[in-house]
Amino acid sequence: MIRNINKMIAGHVNDNSVKYFFLILCFAAGIAAGALFVGALPSEKCEELMTAISGFAAWIDDGEIKPVSTFRLSMINNLRSVALLYVCGMSLYLSALAYIHMIAKGFVIGFTVGFMSLFFGGKGFLLAAVSVLPQSVLLVPALAIMSVLSINHAIARSKLPRHGIMRTDNRRRLLRYTCSTGWICCLIFLSALVDAFVIPVFVKTVSGLF
Repeated sequence: MIRNINKMIAGHVNDNSVKYFFLILCFAAGIAAGALFVGALPSEKCEELMTAISGFAAWIDDGEIKPVSTFRLSMINNLRSVALLYVCGMSLYLSALAYIHMIAKGFVIGFTVGFMSLFFGGKGFLLAAVSVLPQSVLLVPALAIMSVLSINHAIARSKLPRHGIMRTDNRRRLLRYTCSTGWICCLIFLSALVDAFVIPVFVKTVSGLF
């Protein structure tokens, strides 16, 4: 069974290698843009962010961050991304937003790591790493897979006859798309668990540096 799953995953990646390449390229471009944007921030904005980050570290030390609340917020935010990508799969014109979405995700990560590294040095990079990387290991691949599924479904819909949208085979295609989205939500669930229960432990370990 595991061998069959591996073959299925390998086949999916191979069949969509070009799409994954451009999604990775968009994600990398977003990271680079976010890191470069740090240098363009006004000094007063930098001071505000530094104060907020120091306060966040203090909240972690005081136990103010509640895992359940963090889990719920993480799930809501990430499910919004999945919902957006799901809707993008309904139109070929909207499918381009999948690439823009990956750029935006990369930008947030690049800005976070870039800001922390620039203004807090090695300690900041360490805090950014333990805050971002554990969750991203699951979240980014999940969103990349969802993006490919969205693009593929949009392309398939664009080839449908104008009056044949509700035929049985097309309904089955939509059902498969929806079920695949459900599996992506499982990865989102795991990512939210890491965000709520694993990352705070890592952050609390290094927050004393601030």
